[in-house]
Amino acid sequence: MFEGSRGSRESAKDFIEEVELFTELQRENYGAKFDKYRILVFRTKLTAGKPASAWYSTLPIATRTNWDILKQAFMEKFGKVDTEAVVYDALRELTLFERRDVETAGEYISRAYELNDKLPVEMHSMLVTKFIMGLKNEVWTQMMSVTLGGKTTGKTLDNVVQHLKNIVYPFGQGESVHLAPRPVEQDSNKLLAHSISQLRKTLSEMSDPQHSANSTHGRR
Repeated sequence: MFEGSRGSRESAKDFIEEVELFTELQRENYGAKFDKYRILVFRTKLTAGKPASAWYSTLPIATRTNWDILKQAFMEKFGKVDTEAVVYDALRELTLFERRDVETAGEYISRAYELNDKLPVEMHSMLVTKFIMGLKNEVWTQMMSVTLGGKTTGKTLDNVVQHLKNIVYPFGQGESVHLAPRPVEQDSNKLLAHSISQLRKTLSEMSDPQHSANSTHGRR
């Protein structure tokens, strides 16, 4: 059934597909009257007394008797509800957005990009802030704050994701490395000190001519 009410979380596209799939099984039985049958099913699936049913009753005969025209008119009228519903759900998700306890950083990043695609452009900056605040990992949050200079203004999700990858991936190995889950019981200060130590060690090795020569030779 379809109401067409605002906030009803309905999908006009899914409704049309449901009607077409249901009626397609009877195409051979109805022959030339198939369109008439499909429109009848469509009409009976509109909830009485609701906006979609009221809208249908105002349509001209030419629209109510041609399935393709009726379908187009329906999508123009109620397809927008789909977009509004998606945005509403995305804003709600944004409000609650944070990394789940069992979620790796890689999974968190993927979920952030999915949400970014659903949000209006003007809300992207808010997602950037929520992305950092929602890490639920003191080490990562502190290091993100340092690398970003304490500012997120003008930063895109791509910017902050790259900063996060530089922190949680082993230095220089990029996306080929699986991100570790949240360290629940380890002391955050020790982890931060260890991360900085490892970074310094890597930078020192990279500046060593002998190490650089060995690395170059190993890649050949």
